[in-house]
Amino acid sequence: MTVLAIATAALAAAPSETSEPDEADEPVEVVVVTASRSETRLGDTPVAVEVLTRAAIEASGSETLAELLEERPGIQIEDTVVGSAVRLQGMNPEHTLILVDGQRVLGRKDGVVDLSRFTLDAIEQIEIVKGPSSALYGSDAMGGVIHIRTRRARPGVSAGLHMRSGTLARNDAAADLELGDERSRHRIGVGWHSGSAWDLDPGDPATTASAFQQIQAEITSTFRPAADASVDASASYLQRRLQGVDSTATGAVSDTRGAIEDARAAVGAWWTPDARTKVSARLSGSLYRAQHLSDQRRADANDSASTDTERLVESSVQLDRIEGDHALTLGVDGLAQGIDSDRLGSSKGSRRRIGVFAQDVWTAHSWEHGRLMVVPGARFDGDSQFGPAVTPRLAGALTARRVTVRLSAGTGYRAPDFRELYLLFENPGVGYVVAGNPDLRPEMSAQVNGSLELAPSERFSASAQVHGARIRDLIAIGTPEITGGTERFAYENIESAVTAGVDVQVRGRPGPVDLTLGYAALVTRDLGLDRPLEGRVPHRITGAAAVELPLALRARAQVGVASPRTFFVDADGDGTDEAVKTASQVTLDARASWKRDGVEVFAGVDNVLDTGSTELAPTTPRLLYAGLTLRTRRDR
Repeated sequence: MTVLAIATAALAAAPSETSEPDEADEPVEVVVVTASRSETRLGDTPVAVEVLTRAAIEASGSETLAELLEERPGIQIEDTVVGSAVRLQGMNPEHTLILVDGQRVLGRKDGVVDLSRFTLDAIEQIEIVKGPSSALYGSDAMGGVIHIRTRRARPGVSAGLHMRSGTLARNDAAADLELGDERSRHRIGVGWHSGSAWDLDPGDPATTASAFQQIQAEITSTFRPAADASVDASASYLQRRLQGVDSTATGAVSDTRGAIEDARAAVGAWWTPDARTKVSARLSGSLYRAQHLSDQRRADANDSASTDTERLVESSVQLDRIEGDHALTLGVDGLAQGIDSDRLGSSKGSRRRIGVFAQDVWTAHSWEHGRLMVVPGARFDGDSQFGPAVTPRLAGALTARRVTVRLSAGTGYRAPDFRELYLLFENPGVGYVVAGNPDLRPEMSAQVNGSLELAPSERFSASAQVHGARIRDLIAIGTPEITGGTERFAYENIESAVTAGVDVQVRGRPGPVDLTLGYAALVTRDLGLDRPLEGRVPHRITGAAAVELPLALRARAQVGVASPRTFFVDADGDGTDEAVKTASQVTLDARASWKRDGVEVFAGVDNVLDTGSTELAPTTPRLLYAGLTLRTRRDR
């Protein structure tokens, strides 16, 4: 198939073509946007994309994005004190860009976007691109992109209710209503989620994870004023309250409370004036507010209260054009971001950024059963804080019958965040100060990725991806300066590192059983300290099996085996880090369900073996749950 036919089909596709699958419908071609910032059939993307559809989300039994991704090959989810963090290809959490419908997500703390705050009620599809993506998305996409695409209504009237209850005081409830016709469609959804605190170390009063209560609501609308144009609008609000207990080495115990609010709104439109051209534009805004209170028991020396408020406005204009064997993409992004924080030296920070990007998907050669695509692309960003950044990428894809080979090489970068630039945190009781550095340079990377996909039959497929990266100017806290008995730490560009690895996945469907097996190997090195990067899993095996049983029953189990991780800890307080290895971890989840005529009853166990009793690599304890999902639909 020529690039003209492929791209014309993508340009004409409406957003509803990737909406929730129905068991009675014909299979729907999976359409993705993350790899090229244009709607493209999954098999035609210039770089490898892993897609989790709505059907896969529902079959998993997961409630949050963190739970869903934790057993994916090449993806490492860590439960940390600031939430569930993600690593792609061994890179830090801050090197993965998280998007919701193309909109950046606010609320990083210590570089981490807490993936457990993203419940799956309103998610239609998740697209994962591993490897450098700064050529299209700019800052923060060094390790890759995780793109959350929310659900859109289909014509007709549909209503759904989902309820789940389990141990650890876990309770989840969500409801949604969809209605519309070919000209306009609307969806509204609400959700409530809660859970108790849990603790892996009963020897101290601190909790490993805080109790939480979360509410959220979202509304989306799509309008089709004409066959060649569409307008969509969305808005969402989330509130999450946390409560836990903290303790220090000196014996101080504090009750902690926190609250976050995340509000987003966006409007976008596209127009296809002819079969070879598509013009799209988008404007979005986000507001994120985090409050934290620490109340020391029987004293007030360590009491603290802080409030952070982040604001973000984004805009983009994009042109997609077919010229012969070339599918051209040209676009301009604008960004204005600000923060008010009690812990910033100036109490406020702001930045503006404009980016221009271009990409050409060139079908260099095509034949009856395959084609060769060459995809050059580049982006220029101008930032009000650090100046210009240029991030090129060259990719290629060769498809022959049921074999696809993809190669890419590119650069990435991450701009220093406001805390690294302007932080001023003083702890006079302990005698130290941590300060930001407004002269920081962006972190930069050079990366290569290759993938091989085999699909010899509809019942068997396999894929392998190899990757390597060198990162320089990594930002870290430097050697302290001592002034008047007080240690002063500051952020500096002082580290460099390399990562390399391979991810393999095999899937087969013998009879009624769906089997998936994955393996990931990772090698890392901190070049400055001449040691591995801490916390990475060198070897990991994942597997899942699902089987269709008589009487509309379905059973599913998934397992993960992680080799020991290395951490570096100053255990005796002499200022020298010592290598500490965790034990190997085996996690097992199991779920059974009955589904018929829009009614599903399910029950399951997460972490069957109750793995995770370690301070360095905590995992949520065993969770037993059961629930009910109802959905009714009437076509117009």
